[in-house]
Amino acid sequence: MQYLEGTRRDWLSERLVPAERLPYLGAPNGTTLRVVAKEGAVDDWAAYADQDKYPPEYVVAHGMKLFSESAAAIFPLFDPKRYRP
Repeated sequence: MQYLEGTRRDWLSERLVPAERLPYLGAPNGTTLRVVAKEGAVDDWAAYADQDKYPPEYVVAHGMKLFSESAAAIFPLFDPKRYRP
């Protein structure tokens, strides 16, 4: 996978999104979530979300994993076929 400029080796990209975009996570409406895409070990990737107050490293380690459809919508440049279920 190609790393985006300015990212660290342990995660690929991050976005801040309204909780309403990910209702299945149960975050209150009106809050913002930090969503982080992380590279896997076999040329795959996954995405995790948590409160926006946490840094990306925390979100990757402790956040909730996104459904593949949600992750692909938030990170459209990453191949959805390589998303790790």
